[in-house]
Amino acid sequence: MNAIRRALDLIFYNKDWFRYIAARRIKYADDSLLRFRLRNGLKVEVRADARFVLNEIFLDRVYDVDGLDWGSMRNILDLGGNMGLFALYAWSRARDATIHSFEPEPGNAALFRRNIDQNNAPVKLHQVAVSDKTGVVRFSIGGNSAEYKLAREDDEDTIEVEAITPTQMFDLIDADEIDFAKIDIEGGERGLFAACTDDQLRRFKAIAIEWHYQVPELEELAMRFRDAGFDAQPVLIDHIRYLKAIRRDA
Repeated sequence: MNAIRRALDLIFYNKDWFRYIAARRIKYADDSLLRFRLRNGLKVEVRADARFVLNEIFLDRVYDVDGLDWGSMRNILDLGGNMGLFALYAWSRARDATIHSFEPEPGNAALFRRNIDQNNAPVKLHQVAVSDKTGVVRFSIGGNSAEYKLAREDDEDTIEVEAITPTQMFDLIDADEIDFAKIDIEGGERGLFAACTDDQLRRFKAIAIEWHYQVPELEELAMRFRDAGFDAQPVLIDHIRYLKAIRRDA
């Protein structure tokens, strides 16, 4: 029954649902792009190796936080912008918001711009990484294009990208408060939050974080958010860990 409901939900949001399903059986070249029309009017291009991200965002809504009032949002932050799918999703639900997205990898950033341009979405893309480092850093482009990340010592397939700290990021976006932040930076979140002060945490009204480390560290981060004035809960979706938090006075 769940499979039937999921198929119906896919059909409900994606006009090209049949091609989306059929793509599972096709072996694509690494640089292949797939195009889909969504029923909310959006047209998107996705890398074949990261096609699943479309369902994550528009069907499963993995970054949604209970209690969000999208219509009242004025500032949205998107760290790990990838192909621009979350930015488009956020814009489709919060048309009056200013959306700042950060994506450092050149290929993903180019596809991001195409997706934003073809939908005339007023999203601001910053082609830099946000981390505990500043300046030029190594960035891993191994694995599929949704898994690019700040490089570890033993990563071989890397490029150089620019990075800024959270303080520099807040200066760049020039907003006193962020109504909602989505953070999915493939393991960079540990260093990012180590570099964030509690005062900076409180500039977020709501936040969704994909967590790439173990549960005890996620519980520690949840406790830090609670101490900073948030209702914060770890969430498990399809074996992936998230932290969802809303500031109590928001």
